[in-house]
Amino acid sequence: KAAAYVREVTGDFKTFVQQYDKSRRELHRWVPQGIRPYPYSVATTWSMSFNIVRNNHHQAAELFRLLSFLNPDGILIDFLQAGAEALQDDLRQLVSNPHDMSKALIELEKFSLLKWNRLTKTLLVHRLVQAVVKDEMSDSDSIMLRNTIINLCGQSFPQEWMNKNRALCHVCVGQVMSPLLDVEVMRTEKSANIMYRVGWFLREDGKISDSER
Repeated sequence: KAAAYVREVTGDFKTFVQQYDKSRRELHRWVPQGIRPYPYSVATTWSMSFNIVRNNHHQAAELFRLLSFLNPDGILIDFLQAGAEALQDDLRQLVSNPHDMSKALIELEKFSLLKWNRLTKTLLVHRLVQAVVKDEMSDSDSIMLRNTIINLCGQSFPQEWMNKNRALCHVCVGQVMSPLLDVEVMRTEKSANIMYRVGWFLREDGKISDSER
């Protein structure tokens, strides 16, 4: 789709990236008009799969909406379970029950919405899929889920790290950095507290540039 847009509209990739940054939602809905036109946009293609999941397995769909705000390079199931108390009732019960969680992940995996690495207990969600799911949320749902993500990060990241928790902090920091650095992160006292805690850990761990971010 990106190649088709460059060919038909911008003429170069740099301009495409600039337009994508400014109007991501519109580009996801754009349909190319080339020699063999494909009638569906990127957003339509992924939304069809997501809507099927939502109709067949509501909890799996709610879990996937949560995952769309987390680290696309690898979401640790242990991280989700450590922060389960910060989630709403249905999601908390799902994440806390390995059997139900497995059924939800299999449903999402069946429609290629994520990749589940059983050995590393890691979930991979493509950035483009995350973007489409977030773009189609209502403002109220987006605010609610962003608040939930802040609570999840605050619950999962240790309060202090001068003992055995240091190793856990090293694992968790890779999980919380992506959602906390989101330009649309909620600016609240809770988000400030978790950002301060993570930043202070990174400073003491010698990661000065990451700490400043």
